[in-house]
Amino acid sequence: MMRDGGPDIGSILMVCTANICRSPLAAMHLQETLTSGPLEGAAIASAGVRGLTGAPMCDVARGGLDDASHADAHRARELDGALIVAADLVITMEREQRGAVARLAPGQQGKVFTIREAAAMVEAVAEAGPLPGTVAELAERMRALRGIVRPPVPAPVQRRGLGRLLARKPSEAADDGLSVEDGHNIDAAAHAATVEDVRRLSGRIGTLLAGQAATR
Repeated sequence: MMRDGGPDIGSILMVCTANICRSPLAAMHLQETLTSGPLEGAAIASAGVRGLTGAPMCDVARGGLDDASHADAHRARELDGALIVAADLVITMEREQRGAVARLAPGQQGKVFTIREAAAMVEAVAEAGPLPGTVAELAERMRALRGIVRPPVPAPVQRRGLGRLLARKPSEAADDGLSVEDGHNIDAAAHAATVEDVRRLSGRIGTLLAGQAATR
C-alpha cells in the first residue's frame, strides 16, 4: 500500500528486511494515524533490503492494522538507491538496515533513522512546535537532534525453548535500543510482540505529526 502525496509535502519510506511484515505495517499504520496536520497528505511507502518481491503482507502484521483491507494491494519490493534518493525521510526497523540504506545511497544518511529514533525525535519536534510543513523540513529537524535525543531503552526480550535458540545475539537488534526485532521467524509470541512494537511506534509518530496527544 502506498499513499500518493502532493509534491510539496514530501514522502516517507519505511524499510525492513523482506517488506512483508514490519515496514508495510509501519507505513500503513502511519497512514491510518496521520489524519490531520500539515503532513497529512505525505506519500507513505515501504520496501525491504532483501524484499520478497511480489509477496503479500503476512497475516499477523495485517492484524495490526485498524483496517486490514489496507493490506490487500500490498506486494513486497526490494529497496534500491533510487527509492532512497526519492524519499524525504527514511525510517528503518533496525540499525543494521539503517546502515544498508547508507551503503545503497551514499550521502543520504542524514535523513535515515530507525523507528525508535524517529518516534523519540518526532516527539521532540512536536513538543518544540510548530509542526513542520514538509517531510524534508521534518527530516532536517530530526537530523539536528541526532545524538541529542535518544529513544528510551526497551525492556529486554525474554525467550524460551526454540524461540530462545532462534533469537538474535544480545548485541544485535533485540537489545541495541534502536531497533524493533524481527520476530516473524522466531515464534508466535515474538511475532506478536514485533507487530505490537511497530504498531505502537508508527502510531505514535502519526498521532504526534497529526497534532494529537499520543500515549506511550
